[in-house]
Amino acid sequence: MLRRLCLTGLFVLGLAGCSTTNADFSMTSETVLQTTSIPRTQRAITDALLPELPATAGPATTAFSLDQTPDVTGAVSLTDAAQQVTDASTESAVLTGAGYNEGFSRGWSAPSGDVISLTTYAFSSADSAKAYGAKDYDREVAEGAAPLVNIDFGQLKADAVWTTGSEYSAKANGVPWRTLTVTFTIDNRWYQVTTGGPIEANGPAVASRDLVNSLALAQLGRATTAP
Repeated sequence: MLRRLCLTGLFVLGLAGCSTTNADFSMTSETVLQTTSIPRTQRAITDALLPELPATAGPATTAFSLDQTPDVTGAVSLTDAAQQVTDASTESAVLTGAGYNEGFSRGWSAPSGDVISLTTYAFSSADSAKAYGAKDYDREVAEGAAPLVNIDFGQLKADAVWTTGSEYSAKANGVPWRTLTVTFTIDNRWYQVTTGGPIEANGPAVASRDLVNSLALAQLGRATTAP
């Protein structure tokens, strides 16, 4: 996602800001909207995200360590969430309108500059979470999103009520970046799984469809398993 590229890029590159001004970028998305949700006992939001990267994600994640910087791992207030997009005022209104209650994020970084970020927002209801997901997707479409059909959402399509997959490439302070994201909602919570990093001559190792899909499925399992 456009806004989370800035968030994840900040804690690796130490950027003072992130902007698409004079940046070359492309973005693609696929959306699946389910009509039902399965009520379940949810974990506390501070326990809703994967506590560590799963072994099933493969060897690409072994170099990552948890980044405990407050802006990367910790509670996400309404103000924090709104500031993840360029137009914070509009985003704040969207979040408030959807009944934003609280959020939490957890991130990992590697010496290569690659990042993995997990985020969840809790809303007042399942419908509110879906409404936010729809508005967030509409914002992406307005910024140039197009269908992405080369990622296998697999079980996500069966269990999640809103699913998007997006690919975003840009230059942050002259450094070419690539980010892959999957988002979905379970009950009243919206989840986002992001992988990204600088694009090397031979292509990024971490920002791969297989990796982001694997992490998303692991996070789905965490979200749908009672504490």
